[in-house]
Amino acid sequence: MTCSGRLHANTTADSPFGIASSLYARRTRADPQSLSGARQYACPPAGIRRLPRDLSQLDKKVHSLPAVAETVQSAQAHDVLEVDELWSFVGSKASPCWLWVALCQRTRQVVTFVLGDRSEQTCRRLWQALPEAYRACQSFSDFWRVYASVFPRATHRQVGNSSGELARVERWFNTLRQRLGRSVRKTLSFSKSAQYHEWVTRWFIVEYNLSLSG
Repeated sequence: MTCSGRLHANTTADSPFGIASSLYARRTRADPQSLSGARQYACPPAGIRRLPRDLSQLDKKVHSLPAVAETVQSAQAHDVLEVDELWSFVGSKASPCWLWVALCQRTRQVVTFVLGDRSEQTCRRLWQALPEAYRACQSFSDFWRVYASVFPRATHRQVGNSSGELARVERWFNTLRQRLGRSVRKTLSFSKSAQYHEWVTRWFIVEYNLSLSG
């Protein structure tokens, strides 16, 4: 079997992680000392590297997790949020599903997230999902028009990527793509249902936030 064949065999629609994380996992198992510090986190937690095919088992696991809001540190007076959205899909690329996140610059944790289309209604759901203490924070986003309609003008600014104010959330999206195969544009992994997609995304974010706690 060719190298390409082996990679494809290890990346399926039921596995949440793509080729890159599979390679990291192999390297880490072969030589745990070869990766140090933050790079060790490029390999996803062993407990979620493979998800159960039985949806009832996955449902039980996901509902045993803490809420995302319970995994973030308390807001501080000068905290700043970076808000952005990432394209993904469910079933086929004809059914896009956008991931909207608000990330705290200080803690690098995802404060909240929602999945949906790219409309003002979904953006408003993101705002409503923000913990009350974080709604008073300064926030930044790109120039997508719906942000100006939802986030308060007094505390929100729309900026370009060159400003550096969105660097952390863009870096988080890169981390997500490395660890979660179904978030990559050209991928062999994908969610077959919106519910499954939400569960996997929430599970990943909770694990990620907890890895930054303390």
